Parts: sequence; structure tokens; C-alpha cells
Amino acid sequence: MLGRHRHSNRDRLVHLLLDLAEQFGIQDSEGIHLRIKLAHQEIANLMGSTRETVTILLGQLKSEGLVDVGRQRIVLVQAEQLAISVHRNAPSLNS
Repeated sequence: MLGRHRHSNRDRLVHLLLDLAEQFGIQDSEGIHLRIKLAHQEIANLMGSTRETVTILLGQLKSEGLVDVGRQRIVLVQAEQLAISVHRNAPSLNS
């Protein structure tokens, strides 16, 4: 495992959300809506974590005002702040 960086579950989730925003995001006045519906378990599978962890982390991001989550709906309210938190550029949308 030399040369591999370990990222926290939160960082992996944020990277995944930013990647999904670039592929499936639509910008509007609320933020970037992901045009893909994913259950917490599906997100967990994509990032190699558990559903419980994803639920907790999405709740934390929501309480910080960075995302808004609903039933299989995710809006990146503060996409630029999310990107800064993992040292990458904000998503560029292809809409």
C-alpha cells in the first residue's frame, strides 16, 4: 500500500458527490441537483462504506449547509465549499 493515500469516509463521499455532480448535475438557484437517484446503500457500495456511515455523513453535510438530501435526492448547495474541503476544483457541469 505504499504510495496510496488513505482518505476518510467523509472525503471519499465528498469526492463521489463531486464526481456525480460533474456527470449528472444540473445547476439551479438551490445548487447542483444530481439527476441520478441513489439510495444510501448504493452510495455506500460506490464508496466502499456502509449505509449507516453514508446516512450519518450526509446528515453532517446537511447540518453544515453543504448539501440538501431527500428521498433519493441530493443537491450540492455549496459545491465550491465541498470541493475546497477535499482540495479540488468545483465541478464543471456539462448541461
